[in-house]
Amino acid sequence: MGDADFARFLRYALGSATEVECHLLLARDLLLLSAESCDELERDTREVQRMVASLARKLERDKKARLIANSYVSYPFTANVTLCPPNPNEFESATSTSRVTF
Repeated sequence: MGDADFARFLRYALGSATEVECHLLLARDLLLLSAESCDELERDTREVQRMVASLARKLERDKKARLIANSYVSYPFTANVTLCPPNPNEFESATSTSRVTF
């Protein structure tokens, strides 16, 4: 399973936790669950939501960090370098191009 799949499953988990929260409120309103039990279960549900959301944010930060790290030039690389004299009047006659490896 790749990171994109895992991120999708985390979004599903957040949606499911929100659904549980709605069911808890409904059960309390219908007097199927005591207020104390509902409050405790709501706290637990919110804690799970925070943990899943935190994991999803970390996954996104890690993904961005990998993209940034992979966007830099890897060494060694070769470039064409034009060497110019300090006097611009001599530019045409004295330039040279060299291939340099870094």
